Amino acid sequence: MYSLLRAAGITVWCIGLAAAVYLMFQLSVPYTSFQKNIDFLATKQNVYHIDYWRYAFYAHVFTSIFVLPAGFTQFNSNFFAKAWHRKLGMIYILTVLFVSAPTGFLMGLHANGGLASKASFVLLSTLWFVTTLLALINAKKRRFIEHGEWMLYSYALTLSAITFRLIALGFDLLDIRVRPQEVYVTTAWLSWVPNIIIAHLMVKMGFIKRLFRGYLKKVQADTENTPSVKASIPNPKLQTPI
Repeated sequence: MYSLLRAAGITVWCIGLAAAVYLMFQLSVPYTSFQKNIDFLATKQNVYHIDYWRYAFYAHVFTSIFVLPAGFTQFNSNFFAKAWHRKLGMIYILTVLFVSAPTGFLMGLHANGGLASKASFVLLSTLWFVTTLLALINAKKRRFIEHGEWMLYSYALTLSAITFRLIALGFDLLDIRVRPQEVYVTTAWLSWVPNIIIAHLMVKMGFIKRLFRGYLKKVQADTENTPSVKASIPNPKLQTPI
């Protein structure tokens, strides 16, 4: 029964992710025309002429459709030992560190909604950069459990792109009578704060350790049966490849 529920949960999650990637793709397509008054850009005419903001915007938008699926692959224990797991992980980490987080920070400095929303987006992009960097540092030090936990925090912040739009849609559907600025500020904070809280609870509940449990047992069995491997991997619990 557990295996069936787990498979069903993974299926639902994959379908949800596919829908999210498709949504981000659909939202990104109009901007390929590079016209300055399309959709969200219609509200940014006061900063569109600023070169660094404009370049940051397009880089941020066009990389979003790669970051979401690349990050998702890092949490499937069946592929921890696969070469493409590491390659996609590096694509995710390098994209976030050198494109997505820095451009998000620059955009946050000019965010709509006043100081409150600017603070939200600047803090979001800063935490996104820091958690991703810590994930990379722990991977380099072969502290793979900690690496997985920081990746979970990082990906929770990545998903803010989806939760932001879902919350905004909820305000529209519920027809909540508040000022647009208040809606934007509320959405800016709710798009990522609950995500990071959920990620923290998952870490404290041992989600990452349980995710690795089967793989850790396999690694331990391999090291016990292969002396040369055992010598090179003294502590399998810290050597789990992710």
